Amino acid sequence: MRRLVCMAMAVMTASILAIGCSPEASVPVPPEAKPTDGQQPKPESPVQNENNGAGQNEANNEKPLPAEQPGLTAQLILDDNFLKLLANNEINGFDIAIGMKKEEVVKRYGAVVKKDFLDGGQYAVLEKLDDGIVFFDGADRVYAIDLEGSRLGTATLETIQQGWGTPVDEGESMVDGEYLLLYEAGDNSVFISAENKNSPPEKIRIINKKMLDEFPQKF
Repeated sequence: MRRLVCMAMAVMTASILAIGCSPEASVPVPPEAKPTDGQQPKPESPVQNENNGAGQNEANNEKPLPAEQPGLTAQLILDDNFLKLLANNEINGFDIAIGMKKEEVVKRYGAVVKKDFLDGGQYAVLEKLDDGIVFFDGADRVYAIDLEGSRLGTATLETIQQGWGTPVDEGESMVDGEYLLLYEAGDNSVFISAENKNSPPEKIRIINKKMLDEFPQKF
């Protein structure tokens, strides 16, 4: 148990050291007759203009509802492939990957609306990601992400261990009393926390300390 807490704090402390502290339906319009001599051509129908111009563009550019956008309600797939994919920085069932550029993350989840500090690193709150926070390194890459338990579906600590095998370490945190599981996947550390050993997971944190060591955060 003490080893787990020490490992968790070591990962987070490294961050401190690294940073130095629809338009209306159109009305059918009859074909326009060719003008005879002395007659002016008829002006285009306003309805036709609307459908061929701004009205159509507005319909084409209409933004889908949040629930229709990929990732906003996606559930992580905590099966036996999760750690294998994460070793390549992919998060199974989610469309943010470790190492993804900030520009791409903002394109998917909206602008950064808040910044604050947690465990020695600065995190970003995104406009359309209500149940998670993202950490960017000095090269504007995602080096860590925290997601709430709502992203974990019906997974329990027991089913996670059945799929992932024995954790690197587990035990009760001396900091906040939560029960933690620690797994490793490539350069990524995975922390899953719950109120106690028999409670549903409350949060998952994935952190790649190697990326932060390469490019410390800038302030």
